[in-house]
Amino acid sequence: MEINELKYFLYVAKTENVNKAAEVNSISAGSLSKAISKLEQDLNTNLFHRVGRNIKLSDAGRALQEKAAFVLGEIEDIKLSIGGPTSDLNVSLCGEELLLAKFGAEFASVVTKRFPNSKFNFISTDEKESFHKLRSREVNIIFSTSKPPKGFSFKVCSEVLFQTCISKKHPLFKKYKKGKQINVNELIQHSFVLPTQNLLGKTKDSQSTDGWRDDKFPRKIGYNASSIKILESLLLSGQAIAYIPDYLADNLNVEILNVIGCPYFCSQKVYQITRDPKEFGWLNQLW
Repeated sequence: MEINELKYFLYVAKTENVNKAAEVNSISAGSLSKAISKLEQDLNTNLFHRVGRNIKLSDAGRALQEKAAFVLGEIEDIKLSIGGPTSDLNVSLCGEELLLAKFGAEFASVVTKRFPNSKFNFISTDEKESFHKLRSREVNIIFSTSKPPKGFSFKVCSEVLFQTCISKKHPLFKKYKKGKQINVNELIQHSFVLPTQNLLGKTKDSQSTDGWRDDKFPRKIGYNASSIKILESLLLSGQAIAYIPDYLADNLNVEILNVIGCPYFCSQKVYQITRDPKEFGWLNQLW
């Protein structure tokens, strides 16, 4: 059993598709297939089952996926402990796209200062899948707005407050710029853009997908957006108002409206989560 065979196996296990794994990792599909076959021979078991034209991890494959990720992590830790901070380091980060773009990028900057030869794999996915990847050791760290269950180590990396924002192109800008108050009943007569899912992080059951209390102050939803980029475009063009996290508002150069008459607000904690920082020496140094 070779180290590269374990790496190749993990590539395929992530996608359950040899061709996709080969394309993403710039490796020939033949090399991946040979590595899987060699592993199956060495272990005397099938790591994948064929389902039509697709493949699915077998029970043995799922067991190997976790153990292989652990072994490769241990090897990386040995390299760092012997070779020092200039050794190569591969780090996988996972979470919602918006959280990765802000907090994942900030974390990568911290890691790079300590370990200059670091390489990062950013995996954008929903919260449920993020925790699955962390449990199976596919990733080192996830970022989430939900407090993790027992068995994980975590720390709060930010406390976020949502803000009602418009761009300079919006009809309300001239009248309500520079902190002038606007009543919520007037505000909700204008079109908002609403994400179709929790793109901005998990919200409470009483809140809409962007954290607004539409049950108390129903808005005029003129636009539904399935991605952050679409939401940003509608906001910046002046077509819609958006209720967004403060860190996103700061990066978009938009006007934050001073809304009165609404006692409700949305706030979030952003958690940086791992299994156990002591699993990896490099992570324990930064935790």
